[in-house]
Amino acid sequence: MTNIARRKWRVAAIGCEDARVRSMRDSIEGRRLLEPLVVFVFAALTVAALVAASVEPARAQSVQERLVGVYTLARFAGHGDEPTGRISYDAAGRMWAMVLPPGRSPITNESTAEEVRDAMRGVITYYGTYTIDESTGRVIHHLEAASNPAWIGTDFIRWYRFEGRNLVISLNPDFDNTLLWERLPDE
Repeated sequence: MTNIARRKWRVAAIGCEDARVRSMRDSIEGRRLLEPLVVFVFAALTVAALVAASVEPARAQSVQERLVGVYTLARFAGHGDEPTGRISYDAAGRMWAMVLPPGRSPITNESTAEEVRDAMRGVITYYGTYTIDESTGRVIHHLEAASNPAWIGTDFIRWYRFEGRNLVISLNPDFDNTLLWERLPDE
């Protein structure tokens, strides 16, 4: 091979090498420009996925979920202007209720039988389980124990409706004899 041929071959090889180097350099430069974009897109998608996972779609509470809690008696015409009472429903289907008329005299060791009867007159207490019939708007209290032994083993059928966080219980479907129960704070 002559010197001229060698020079041409070397120039051609250098030219090829320069082309490969340029191609690699362009590729590296392109990657440098692309890497921040890939990182940004990945970060944006990650943030979007985390936000979507943390935002649970709003769903309506079931009647039982709304019912569960402890309430204090705010109004019951059958027990005067200032009745005292509590009712509680838990998520396991248990409940208890207590309604006390106002103005009861304290019972002491010296109280007569008549005084004890007067103090207990109008007291309504019981506990048991409950079921809800959403189609008729009823809650059924299944009594296991009660202040009146005649109630034990029976069902008290009550109609319900909600007024905000409060509960209205009626002794009949016409809601003309109601108990207004104000929900107590959960804590």
